[in-house]
Amino acid sequence: MNRNLLIKTVFRVSVITLVVSFIAMSTIRPTYGGSTFTNSSLTRGQADDGIADIVLGKPNFNEVSSYSIVSTRLALPHGVFINRNNPSDNKMYVDDAGNNRILGFDLEDCRASLTEPLNCIPTIVLGQPNFNSGACNGDSGFQNYPTPPIPSASTLCLEDAAQLSISEGGSGASMAVDSSNNLYIADFFNNRVLKYNNPFATDNIADEVWGQDDFTGYHCNKGFPNPSATSLCFSWGNSNNWTASVDIDSAGNLWVGDSANNRVLKFPNVSGTISKTATLVLGQSDFVTATSGTALNKFHDPSSVRVNS
Repeated sequence: MNRNLLIKTVFRVSVITLVVSFIAMSTIRPTYGGSTFTNSSLTRGQADDGIADIVLGKPNFNEVSSYSIVSTRLALPHGVFINRNNPSDNKMYVDDAGNNRILGFDLEDCRASLTEPLNCIPTIVLGQPNFNSGACNGDSGFQNYPTPPIPSASTLCLEDAAQLSISEGGSGASMAVDSSNNLYIADFFNNRVLKYNNPFATDNIADEVWGQDDFTGYHCNKGFPNPSATSLCFSWGNSNNWTASVDIDSAGNLWVGDSANNRVLKFPNVSGTISKTATLVLGQSDFVTATSGTALNKFHDPSSVRVNS
């Protein structure tokens, strides 16, 4: 056979084989991962389902942290808050972003330690069921892609479940405590602010939410193209800003640095209850605009807010 004819024949067969293989993969490929994924729940254990049945090195398929998750170790921590509103409270909160949790420390216990270093052990954990869990909304494995894991009053998402390089992700957040020792935190990738009623004395479940209609909401601006007086949107933005912020002033009003909407919002305290609707916006001319700017009446990815009152 002519050499050139042989090469052409082999090339054609290869192309045909590649096309047939691609068609086969597009039609019979399991629906886990990739563009053919459906929103149906995973069902493990069936023959030829294309889904892993056993995981080694992790307690379950939900966890992706590089290291073992324990109470005395942190991953990508990006925030510390000490309750100075009530010095006798002596509580410290740490934003352990890589483990999607807030750790609460009793500083009196830490100071009483005789070891060096102190090796302080947290008293409470928020956003996780225990000190050995660290998944975003319970599933950092993103097993129902493209539908992200749905949040609840018991979860946090401080590192995006879609993050490819988990050591390069995370988020940062300031925190605040009011006069009743209630804690307010920015739950970055769920685009919401949560309030925990005196978490050292109650439980690790959030009691109120701002920025979403309920504890299962997570979309930026509630899924609408424009912001409103009740929505929030936290984002890395154009300036690689991965920080969100909250503060409580002396009148009990809640202030939020709404980074992706390039604004700061004030949620007023009305007769002891903080409204879910903002009444003041800084950085925008109204509640439905989100453009950034350099003028004195504009913001660009505001990452921190503090009220001196």
